[in-house]
Amino acid sequence: MNSKKYFWGLVIVVLSLFKFIPEDIMKYIVNYQVVMILVGAYFLVKKKKHGWIFLCVGVYLYITNYVWEKFAAIYGSIDF
Repeated sequence: MNSKKYFWGLVIVVLSLFKFIPEDIMKYIVNYQVVMILVGAYFLVKKKKHGWIFLCVGVYLYITNYVWEKFAAIYGSIDF
């Protein structure tokens, strides 16, 4: 019971810190790719093999999104 109180207290503290983080940084922290990475890490800690799938797909999507955004910022919009 005591560990649950600490967990929920920590969740409240972390969520309250989000209002102090600039929106430019928040878009890299709170998105579906990070959720997939966290779910994959959770499953890996629980020794489930499908955790690798979530983790790899989440990392792939996060990297491709980040690289594509930087590519577009550097080279501008390219119309095909």
